[in-house]
Amino acid sequence: MSFVFYSPSRVVGGAEHLFFRLYTLYKHQGYECKVVDYADGAFSKLGVPDEDIVVISSIRQAFQVDCDYFVLPPNMAYEALCNAVMQDRTKIIFWSLHPYNCIPILPLAFYKKLDASSFLKRMIDLFVLRKQINYARALFTDASKKSALIFMDGENYSSGQRFLQSPVDRKFLPLPSPVIFETRAQRHTRPTVLNFFWVGRLVDFKIGSLNRLIQDLDTWSQGQQLPITLHVVGSGDAEGQMLSAAHFKIEKHGYLDNQALHKVLATTADAVFSQGTSVLESAAIGLPSFIVMPTYEPVGNECSYMPLSETRNFDLGSFSATEGLRTFAELSEGRYFDGTYGAACRAYVLEHHDLLQVAAQLLLMAQHSNFLFSDVRSAYRQRFLSRYVFSALKGK
Repeated sequence: MSFVFYSPSRVVGGAEHLFFRLYTLYKHQGYECKVVDYADGAFSKLGVPDEDIVVISSIRQAFQVDCDYFVLPPNMAYEALCNAVMQDRTKIIFWSLHPYNCIPILPLAFYKKLDASSFLKRMIDLFVLRKQINYARALFTDASKKSALIFMDGENYSSGQRFLQSPVDRKFLPLPSPVIFETRAQRHTRPTVLNFFWVGRLVDFKIGSLNRLIQDLDTWSQGQQLPITLHVVGSGDAEGQMLSAAHFKIEKHGYLDNQALHKVLATTADAVFSQGTSVLESAAIGLPSFIVMPTYEPVGNECSYMPLSETRNFDLGSFSATEGLRTFAELSEGRYFDGTYGAACRAYVLEHHDLLQVAAQLLLMAQHSNFLFSDVRSAYRQRFLSRYVFSALKGK
């Protein structure tokens, strides 16, 4: 039995981490496993050996794989399916990892901020994205009917269903947490500083979430007896949009590999704020962990926080969430920063995001997929000018 994961990237993000975890586990279990990536891409940085990387120099380049199951995020289907060469019997599995994964969008900040009902968005969709929209609706509706479209959480499912405008199978595969051997260090002395952590890339849909946290900490810290440090772990092209703080210290760490990150969290952190796979990692260590909702606004809404153990349908960051969200003041008043809340977060991860369980679920879902590469060859090999131009400009 063999898998190929398709998620080429020059930077290490959440999707690359989760595919790497599954790749590593499947290899350990005796399955044949490969990834499609750039020669100097994310999977090489994470530790995948050269012989297991199907190297491409661009997502516009043809590649050949021989596998039973080909797994990829839906937003990468356009180039992957057009350029892939594989056996007709190969089963395709689309795993939606972001609310916009099934939805064609312009990769421009102004477009992402447009309201769904705005006249400008409707005109762009009509005259620029219409062919992509029709293609995506046909492809992913077909995939859903053939048990080949799965969602990481309720937010992804709801967004996909609204876009496809047709019944969609409610198939959830939660993100897997890594196996972490670090646990929260016992504190035997009274703290002299409170250490809060932001963990995540500094990109367009996360920087507003970080800025919300900075604003809230700036207000809250004025009433605290101990000094506060916010440790920012992550980098990205939106770093220049990060707000400064007047009443507490911000310490930037940039990118940290897993080993370094887990160690500093276990020994230093009092609470962690994040989205996606990162919030699972801190929770697995036993730290109070909080989801900060994503946004394309410069600063997120005041009610932007969700204690991890209270999330629903495996959501790890939702653009449309309204129920159960809290303000920062409500978190502090609810004693969520108490060290004992970390145990509840760890229990949630072990119950819902255990790597072995998720890997077993993916294997079962892949076996049940009826979407074959022969279906792709006959109907879903198309090129789109806007995507070609963008990928060339971005060096993808």
